[in-house]
Amino acid sequence: MSQQNPSEHISASLRKVLNSHGHGFHYAVIERAAQLSSERRSQWIFEGSEFPISVRGQTTHVDFILTTRTGRTLIVAECKRADPALSVWCFARNPYTWRDPYEHEVVFERVMRGSESTNAVCKSIITYSHDKSVYHLGFQLKTNQKGGGNGQRHSAINEAVTQVLRSTSGIMNYLNGDADLLKESRGMATVIPVIFTTAHLWTTDVDLGKADLESGNVDLEAVKAQKVDWIWFTHNRSPVLSPELPILKPEVSSHLRSTNRFSDALRHEFARSIAIVSTTGIDSFLCWDVEHWLR
Repeated sequence: MSQQNPSEHISASLRKVLNSHGHGFHYAVIERAAQLSSERRSQWIFEGSEFPISVRGQTTHVDFILTTRTGRTLIVAECKRADPALSVWCFARNPYTWRDPYEHEVVFERVMRGSESTNAVCKSIITYSHDKSVYHLGFQLKTNQKGGGNGQRHSAINEAVTQVLRSTSGIMNYLNGDADLLKESRGMATVIPVIFTTAHLWTTDVDLGKADLESGNVDLEAVKAQKVDWIWFTHNRSPVLSPELPILKPEVSSHLRSTNRFSDALRHEFARSIAIVSTTGIDSFLCWDVEHWLR
């Protein structure tokens, strides 16, 4: 300190703290979303950041919330600045999710305003098919870059997934306490959890079911990695992260309904899909007409 200008020392320390906590990335993503909206390239409108929520006694803040111009779809966003030393996120598919799955299935929750007399909010489960593959397993890989010095002991992917699912449930709980917020959206809104990250996203479509049974190893030639801008990631959410709302009958067509209670539970009670978006995928994801797809 004695050999350095105090202002320069404090400025350098402050810069390190701001970067390590990801505040710059957080607000840069919001800034880009606002630009795309103002240019009418995106249907998403910024609603607020650091929104406080509570889920089963646990409190946290949502990084930011976007809504479509109709108000019928919400993005609950988590921003994750990846440690440069662990900034390669790779994803693989689980070949066995539940009985009779259909390809490219994604699962979301929708909040629905009840009768005028109760003014309560219920949730329903909706499933859609997307042209993108859906992934279920995520891994951090080391790079040759210097780490951020955070001493990270847990998977940043798991932490981000846990946080965004808790935030999504918290927003649904909040709507239950103020159902009037759904009036302008015809009494319902689909909630999509999204992770924006500085990590580089890679995927493989290797069939893990074809691994050697004796050794458990996957054939090296079968593992082909491709870099992508954004993906769908489906995670079986822990009950402690679920919203405290009554559930309506799942909105799925009859040929997709399983007759097995465990398969039904996985699809309708636990599995939830999350969009994971890299910095190169922000524009394409936010400019995508999600409400046309949801119809």
